[in-house]
Amino acid sequence: MNRFLLTLVTILFVSASAVWGIVIDDFENGDLSAWYAEAPYYTTLSLSSPGAGGSAYALSIQETAGSQGAHSANALAHRVFAVPSDWSAYTTLQFDAKISGGEWNGYSIRIYNDNRSVLLRGIHSDSSISGFRRISFDISSIQRDRITEIVIYVNKTRQDAGQILTIDNLGLSNEPVTVEPVRVLTDFSSGDLTRWTAPASPSYQTTVTTTTDDSPNDGSSPSLALSVELTGTSSSALVRWRPAQTMDWYDYKTLEFDVKLAVGSTTDGFSIRLYNAGAGVRLKKFVPGSNYVTCQVDISAMERDQVNELLFYVNRTGAYDPSTKPMRLYIDYIRLTKTALPPSPDVVWLDTFDSGTYLPWWDWMYQTTLSLNTLDFISSPASLDIKLTGTSLSAYTRRSWIAEAGGRTQDWEDYNSLIFEAKVLKGNPAKPNYPIGFSANVVSGPGGGNIWFYPSGYDNWETIAIDLTPYDVDQVSWLRFYVNRCGRNDYDAATAAGQILRIDNLRLSKEPAPPIVVDNPNVDDFEDGNIDDWYYRSTHEYPTGSGVYMEGVTSELTTDAASGSYALKITCLTPPGSSSAYARKTLHADWSKYKTLVFDAKVEDSSTSYGFGVRLRSFSGYAQTHEFCPTNQWQTFKIDISQDKVGTTDARTEVIGLLFYVNGPGMYGVPQSGSQKLYIDNIRLTTEALQTTFATIGEAKQVEDGRAVTLTGKVCTGYFANAFPDKNDPATLRPVFFLEEPDRSAAIPVVISKGLTSPTDVPEGSKVDVTGIITSGFGTRYLYATSITIVESGLEIPKPVGLSHKACGGGRRGLDAGVPDFYGQETNGMYATVCGRVLAVGSDLYGNAWMYIDDGSKVEADNGAIGLKVYDYWYGYYANEANVGKFAVVTGFVMSGAEIDPNTQKPTGRAIRVFWPKMELVEPIRFLEG
Repeated sequence: MNRFLLTLVTILFVSASAVWGIVIDDFENGDLSAWYAEAPYYTTLSLSSPGAGGSAYALSIQETAGSQGAHSANALAHRVFAVPSDWSAYTTLQFDAKISGGEWNGYSIRIYNDNRSVLLRGIHSDSSISGFRRISFDISSIQRDRITEIVIYVNKTRQDAGQILTIDNLGLSNEPVTVEPVRVLTDFSSGDLTRWTAPASPSYQTTVTTTTDDSPNDGSSPSLALSVELTGTSSSALVRWRPAQTMDWYDYKTLEFDVKLAVGSTTDGFSIRLYNAGAGVRLKKFVPGSNYVTCQVDISAMERDQVNELLFYVNRTGAYDPSTKPMRLYIDYIRLTKTALPPSPDVVWLDTFDSGTYLPWWDWMYQTTLSLNTLDFISSPASLDIKLTGTSLSAYTRRSWIAEAGGRTQDWEDYNSLIFEAKVLKGNPAKPNYPIGFSANVVSGPGGGNIWFYPSGYDNWETIAIDLTPYDVDQVSWLRFYVNRCGRNDYDAATAAGQILRIDNLRLSKEPAPPIVVDNPNVDDFEDGNIDDWYYRSTHEYPTGSGVYMEGVTSELTTDAASGSYALKITCLTPPGSSSAYARKTLHADWSKYKTLVFDAKVEDSSTSYGFGVRLRSFSGYAQTHEFCPTNQWQTFKIDISQDKVGTTDARTEVIGLLFYVNGPGMYGVPQSGSQKLYIDNIRLTTEALQTTFATIGEAKQVEDGRAVTLTGKVCTGYFANAFPDKNDPATLRPVFFLEEPDRSAAIPVVISKGLTSPTDVPEGSKVDVTGIITSGFGTRYLYATSITIVESGLEIPKPVGLSHKACGGGRRGLDAGVPDFYGQETNGMYATVCGRVLAVGSDLYGNAWMYIDDGSKVEADNGAIGLKVYDYWYGYYANEANVGKFAVVTGFVMSGAEIDPNTQKPTGRAIRVFWPKMELVEPIRFLEG
C-alpha cells in the first residue's frame, strides 16, 4: 500500500472513530471491579440480564439502607479511572438507562476531571416509556482531558424505596444533542392546577384559580393564566408548583415568567425560590406591573439536575392587608430559555455619604446620634459618624430603602458580601482599650441576618467585609448598625462622650468575604497578662437602703497558675457578701458549634466546695448557672453547655459574657459570705459531648455536681409534696420523689424543679425516665429534674433495706465533710428501715416535730446531741415525751440535712443524718417497749 492510500485509510479510521465514539463500559465481560459502592454509599451493585438491546449484561444500582437502617440522599455508585481518561475528542456522553418503577426522581450523574466536578446532570425520561431509554448529554463545554471519576446517584430526592437504576452501554460520541431553544414548563392552557393545589402542593394563605386574562406572550389556546389571591397577612404567604417528577434544567440559563398585579399598588414582597432535590438553590425578587411584564431569573450558576419546586411568595414584606385591599397576582407562560442575562455589576454602591446629607435614608436612631464628618473620610468629602449615647445592648442606627415615598426593597441575592470602611473612636476613657460589640443587621422580608464585625483597634481605618451568603437578602428594607451589642457601654453619662463608629463607602460586592474567626476555642489562658476584658463585676447596695454600692468581688492576675505564667484570682468581698457576687469576661463570640466549656479551678480561704458557678450571658439574656465544686488543689472541670438556652433560644449563638460566681447558695442553702478566692485558668471550648445518660443510679451519682444526667426505667419508691427547697429559690418548697435500682444497689432523691409543671407528682410504683442536674444542697445530693416521663405505673417497689445509723447519709465531697463518721457508699434517697432507742424529742420554729433515736452508734445530731434525727409529719403524734426511752422501728427514706442553730434557726454549714418516715405506710413508726 502506498503512502497516499495509507494516509487515506488512517483519516477514514480516525473519522469513523470520532463519529461512532468509544465504549466506556458495556458490562459484557461481567467485571464490576472498576465500580465501587463503599460504605457509607448506601447502594448494592449487581449485573442484570438482559442488558439494553438484548445484550448479555447491564449494571444495576439498588438503593439500600445502611447497617443501622438509615437511608441517604447521597446513595451512589462510582467508577474510578486508575489512569485519567481523555475525552477531548468527543462532544456527547451517552448511555442506556431504565428504572425499576415509579417516576424518574433522584437519579443523577456527575463527572470529575482531574478530581474536580465538571458536570452534573439529572437522569430523566418519560415515565410512560418502559425498558431502556437512550440518555445523551452535551459535554462539549466542559474540561474533559483528564476524566478521573463517574458518580451515579440513585436517591437524591430521598425516595428511600429500594429503587433500582440500571445502566448500559456507557460511552462517548460526536452525535449532536438537540435541545429546543425554549422549554415551556406551563402555560395553564389545560386548566389543570393539580400541581398547584392540594394534595400535591398545598398553598399557604393563598387560593389559586385560573383566569382568562392571558399574557400577550402566551399563544396557547384556550387563553388561561394562574390567579393567586392573598387570603392572609403572613409574610410567608405563597403558592408553589411541584412537577410530577424532578427536572434537569442544565440545558438552559434563564427562567422566565410573565406576571401582572391585578389588584394592589405595592410591588414589593414578591419573590421566587427554586428547589433542587429539596434544597433551596435560588431566591430572587420579582416586580409585577399593572400590565403583564416578563420577569427573568438567572439560573446558570445554580445546581439544577433535580429541580422539584418553584415557590412564589406574594407578601414577603407583609405590606398587604387582604381584609381592606384584596390582592391578586396573575402568573403565566413559565418557561426556560438559553438566553444568557447580562451580568449584574460586580460592585453596587449603597452610600458614599458624599451628597452632603444622610437624610432621609438614615431614618432611625436608638441611643445613638448621627453626623457627617467632613474632616476624616475614605472618599471625599464626608463619612458618617454613629455615636453611642446610652447603655442599651440594642443601641443602633438604621439605613432604610423604603423611607422615601415610592422607596423599594432591594434584591442583594447576586452579591456575596457587604463591604465598608470603618474606624472606631473611644468614648469613655475608663473603659477597656478594645472595641467589640458591633454588628450589621440586614432586614429582608420576614427575617434577616445579624452579622458581627470586629474592628481590630481604635482610630484606624480598615475595610470590613461581611458574608451575606448564609442569609435571604431578596427583599432588603433596612440595614441596622449596632454599636453596643456586647454591653460594653463605652459611654460617659457625665460628659456625654460616647464611642463613635465611623463608616464610609457602603457597598455590595460579588467577591466572597474572607472568613472571620469569632469562635476561638481558647477563651482565655491569661498568658497575655491582660484582664481588661474582665472589667465587669457585681455591684450591690450595702447596707440595704443606704444608697451606697460596693463591688462584690475583685479580679486580679496571679502567678499561681494551673499552667503557664498567669491565672485569674477572683476574691469575694465581705461586705456586701452577696449571693450573686461574680466576675464577668466581656466578649462577643459564636460558640454554637461547641458543646463543652472546660477550665481549671481551685479555691482558697473557703470553708466549702459549694456555691461556685459559671454561666453564659448571651444577647438574649442569661442561660442557666452550672455548679462546680473546686477544692484547694487545681483540677479540670468540664461543663456541658450544649443545652444552654434563654427561653427557647440557644444561648451559644451570640455570647457576650462569661460569669464566674463565688458566693452562691451552697450545700446548706446559704452563701459563705467570706473572703474566699476562686482561681481560674485555661478556659477553653471543645466539641466533646459529655456523657449524660447512665445505666445505673450509682454511676450517675459519681459525676460532678452541675452535670446534666438522664436516667431511664427507674422505679419510684415514694413521694413527698412540697418538702424540699428549690435550689434556685430556697424559700419555695418543691415536691421530691425517690428513685431506686430494683436490686437496691443505689437510690437518689429527685426534686421536681420550679419550672417543671408536669407531672405534679410521681406515685410510688411508677417507672420513670428523668433528666436533671446533679446537685448538692441542704446536706443531700439529689437530681434537680428538668424533664420527667412516667413510663408505667403500679409496679412493685423494692423492699426496704436495713441500715445502721452510721451507714445513713453521705461522706466527704471536696472541702465538705459530709455527715460525721460516715462509712460506705452514700445512701441518701434509699428506701430503708432503721431502729433505735428514742433519746429525745422536740420541734423547731417552723413547726417541724422530730425525735433522736440511737442504735448504739451514737452518731452526732444537732449542736452536740446524739442520734439519727427522725422527722414526725404527724405534728408530734410520735415525737412526744411519752415515747422517750422506747425502742423505735422506722421505715422511710435516708436523707442528710442541715444542722440548725437553735438561736438563729438557720443552717450552721454542717450536715447531719436525718430520716423521713414513709407517710403512706400503716405503721411507718413502731415502738417496742423495754
